[in-house]
Amino acid sequence: SQGYDLIIMDDGFQNPQLEKDLSFIVVDGGFGFGNGLVFPSGPLREPVENGTKRANAAIIVNRQDGIDLSALGTFKQYDADIKIHTEGLEDNASKKIIAFAGIARPKKFFDSLETNGYTLHAHYAYPDHHVYTHGDLDKLVLRAKKANAQLITTEKDWIRLSNKWRKKVSYLKISIELDDRFKQALFRALDKL
Repeated sequence: SQGYDLIIMDDGFQNPQLEKDLSFIVVDGGFGFGNGLVFPSGPLREPVENGTKRANAAIIVNRQDGIDLSALGTFKQYDADIKIHTEGLEDNASKKIIAFAGIARPKKFFDSLETNGYTLHAHYAYPDHHVYTHGDLDKLVLRAKKANAQLITTEKDWIRLSNKWRKKVSYLKISIELDDRFKQALFRALDKL
């Protein structure tokens, strides 16, 4: 140990060199497992049954009826919900938005804006982890000015912008509300460690 009591990681599940005490599979409850195939034929990094052999539980984010999660079988599951915070965004009287995102599923971001009452004047999807150029951002800012719309992106995209661009772009802040049963189970497990 390097003096750390706890390390929380995202995206280390498939790394066999890391010895883990607790692992959780996070599933988008509005998407499920897609076609059930492993990348590049599908969205999975490994078959679901392989992952459930090594994980402690699955966290289903925004579970929706009709989405097939049967591949989890009787594997332990907890629910979580995404909460959207609109502080810092324009008030309800003027919710015209130009949105852009460079994430795995930009449509989900655009849908979240519309679900929360914002009118998407336009939206632009970039590849996941896109590095925005000054040209990209100049065009977006100009389009927003012409449309008298607020320019908005995800917090993940916003944090990668320079201070100059952060002043011109808003972001949609979200948080995750975890099932109380999950919190209790997590604290019990951590106490044992």
